[in-house]
Amino acid sequence: MLELLFDNLEKLSIISLIFFLYAEIHLYIPILRGILYKKQPEIIFDTPYRVNSDYLPVLLLLKDADKFPIFLEHIIISIYDKSTRTLLDTIRIDENMTINQKWFGKIYHITVNGFIGKTLEINCKGFFKINGKDLIVKNDNYPGLSHKNLTVHIDPECLPSKDGWHCGDIHCHSYYTEDQVEFGLPLFLFPEIAKPMGLSFNAVTDHSYDLDDLLGTWTKKDPNLIKFKNSRKEIEEINKKYSDYIIIPGEELTVDNGHGRYVHMLVLNNKNFIPGNADGFEGIFDNKIAYFYGKIAEIGDDSMLTASAHPMTLFPYVQRILLKRGIWNFNDKSDSLDGHQILNGKIDNAFRLGKENWIKQLLKGSRKYIYAGNDSHGNLNRFRQLRTPLFKLYEGNYQVFGECRTIVFTDISKGINQLIKNLKKGQVVISNGPFINITIKDNGNNLYHIGNQAPVDAVKQICIESKSSEFFGKIKEIKIFNGQIDNKVEKLIFAKNYQNVSNVREKIKIQELRSGHLRAEVFTEKDKFCLTNPIWLI
Repeated sequence: MLELLFDNLEKLSIISLIFFLYAEIHLYIPILRGILYKKQPEIIFDTPYRVNSDYLPVLLLLKDADKFPIFLEHIIISIYDKSTRTLLDTIRIDENMTINQKWFGKIYHITVNGFIGKTLEINCKGFFKINGKDLIVKNDNYPGLSHKNLTVHIDPECLPSKDGWHCGDIHCHSYYTEDQVEFGLPLFLFPEIAKPMGLSFNAVTDHSYDLDDLLGTWTKKDPNLIKFKNSRKEIEEINKKYSDYIIIPGEELTVDNGHGRYVHMLVLNNKNFIPGNADGFEGIFDNKIAYFYGKIAEIGDDSMLTASAHPMTLFPYVQRILLKRGIWNFNDKSDSLDGHQILNGKIDNAFRLGKENWIKQLLKGSRKYIYAGNDSHGNLNRFRQLRTPLFKLYEGNYQVFGECRTIVFTDISKGINQLIKNLKKGQVVISNGPFINITIKDNGNNLYHIGNQAPVDAVKQICIESKSSEFFGKIKEIKIFNGQIDNKVEKLIFAKNYQNVSNVREKIKIQELRSGHLRAEVFTEKDKFCLTNPIWLI
């Protein structure tokens, strides 16, 4: 009994307390079942927060129906106008099927072309039978949560960008991130959900300490890495089906920050498995693995991207003590690291500190790029998270899939390697709303893009292109900065306020620039923003 108790206590992995995820409710230990446990599969309805499409993908996801078989009779989806609370439509879908597999995911395509420009509330009800009893689920069956309607905007406008630029999310988790208290989204659902949102790619960065698990366990390692291999094979098969969407395989690793503290790192398109488990439960009770991040970056090539993940997130005090979790060491230089994922689905102090430290390093001569993701574990409309394992859940409206975006100039039809190459080259901006791009013309009319290096003495003109939409707000302000390495300061060289404008094209002449970098920012009336990566001035 003591051995069984200890084995189940392993399921209370402290690492699982901080992610934003679909919540696992079947965790229990022999002497304590908790109040979340139900003899039902997890049942979740979900939708994107915004689509630019004449249909809305509504997801029904069930997990653990192999343990708790259930019969789905029918679904009723009610659509309301959020502003007036008026019922606009009701759709009934008859299913009459038994669900008895571990993972069940189905997307219902709901026609919304009559609601273009509206913000809707979606109420999903599933009518089930389990163990001979009726069960009605409204939006989810998580105990203690609101079960409130899902909110989605049917946008008549595309995501702000321009021809040749593509939007994506470089940090999200699939159902291969699965343990005692969390799970992500089945892989095959990503393109069908992301494309109506206006996304062209996403990176699946499952935890390294999940990818090496023995199938059917959460704490035992598999020397044959079957789970890792299965994930790569599944992604490869999905990518064969699409010429306009790419899933990038990746990992989220635990690495050493050079000060003996553990931080997280994204590795995209790695061909071989890279271990890292030191701040997870496996690392406490088994072989602890956390390589110095610089060594990981050095094993990469042009087809692999490495970046810090949420580098300045300050973890709870208990985790800092027990798990030795820390923040990214920006003072340590690794030329092989491509950059930093400073935008992680939430505009908080961690984002602001990440941006501040990135700029400080630019002024010291570092050439690292910034990226954006959301760290979503399946959540499309809002996250549903465990606050206290066994006892308490909570929910919120941030860190949802695709909200914070990496926008890159690339040709999606040319595949993963070309996409990774362009992400590494730095012709990239990050955004939670609008778009901005800058280019430089020199005295010989040569054009230099973000990520290029330009001769500082020959700069003749800076060209600005910016775009927003009604949903993200009119453009309010644009700023351009010249990072000056010799003075170790960023100088504001252009600032302009705008009113009632969604598109900006400006050509400006600057009298004097100093060696270092040039970058731009745009803000909207709804406090949405976009940051460019640098043009290097030499």
